[in-house]
Amino acid sequence: MKEFSFYIPAENYTYSFSLPSEMMGGGVFVDPSGLRHPDFSVNRQTANNLGFSALGNALMGMQAWQEYEEFKRDLESFVNKIIETHREISHESLDYAMLAVCKEHIKRCGRLLYNDLLGYADLATCVDKAIYQGTMNSYHDFYKHSVYLVLNSYPTKVLFQNAFGGFYSWADVPSE
Repeated sequence: MKEFSFYIPAENYTYSFSLPSEMMGGGVFVDPSGLRHPDFSVNRQTANNLGFSALGNALMGMQAWQEYEEFKRDLESFVNKIIETHREISHESLDYAMLAVCKEHIKRCGRLLYNDLLGYADLATCVDKAIYQGTMNSYHDFYKHSVYLVLNSYPTKVLFQNAFGGFYSWADVPSE
């Protein structure tokens, strides 16, 4: 297990959480995906409400494990976005941080791959758990909310990969 903590000046409080960790390929990796909504699980083999299966996502190389140092940097960036609000933490400040880190990723890379989006949602949900210590259903709801918040905010910039190696955006997914 690896421990993470972050300090929020507006609350004068330090929050903490821990994640499972493993040595893989000479590096340390953490698994922040334990709070994912089941619709976004990499173990899901049936089509979800986004119209594709985890098998299709696995073709994109979607991994639940994240490199430890990268996760720490992403956490620091996320928390800095919360701190920028100069307010106590709320779900609105978590939404702001989620959109801000995704926007920075898009600015840097020109797009946000779906598996990267899920990694940011994992991170946001870990922060939510550290703060609110809610139920699994509340984490699932927050996770799903975070994913759709970004998908709907940047519909042409979040990219999915199809089984043939091509990419398509959230804006290209037919609405029901």
